[in-house]
Amino acid sequence: MKVRTLFLMFLFLVIPLLARNAYADALGLASPDAVLATTTVTDASGAGGATVITGDMGAVSCTGFVAGTGCTTGFGTVSGTTNLSNATYSAALADSNAAYTALRNTPGAIDETGQVLGSGGTLSSLAPGVYSFSSTASLIGALTLPGGGDPNAIWIFQIGTGLTNCQWFLHVVTGTGSGAGVYF
Repeated sequence: MKVRTLFLMFLFLVIPLLARNAYADALGLASPDAVLATTTVTDASGAGGATVITGDMGAVSCTGFVAGTGCTTGFGTVSGTTNLSNATYSAALADSNAAYTALRNTPGAIDETGQVLGSGGTLSSLAPGVYSFSSTASLIGALTLPGGGDPNAIWIFQIGTGLTNCQWFLHVVTGTGSGAGVYF
């Protein structure tokens, strides 16, 4: 499979997997967005492993997604609404910037700079908590996030410059409830 890189200039990637906790509430209009970028979202995978975005996508522009998304044609899909440089996108971006600041300033981060997330890396499973990477973070394969029975388990990933997804990736969240959330 091809290497996928998603690099976002300021707000790198916000992925609320489940939507009922204090951080999800702080996301405001950005809450339904599975991907919200300050620049361009690109699916560079080709037909062999197209990106699937479950939820809404907001960006200035996008490339590599199927017709009807407003992007240049490709193989990636978006199950929700695609908002490209419109009022909904601008409002969601403002709310996400406020949430980003709160997430970025969450204390107690464990420095994982240089570690590779996922089953193809050095960290295949992470307990709820705050994890930081001073520069780019890489994710290869399945990243298991066991909630340990906490219905409000939260994982926050503070990433300095970008998230690189190599080959394929999957977040597996277990043992949580509807208050859980994962934020990159």
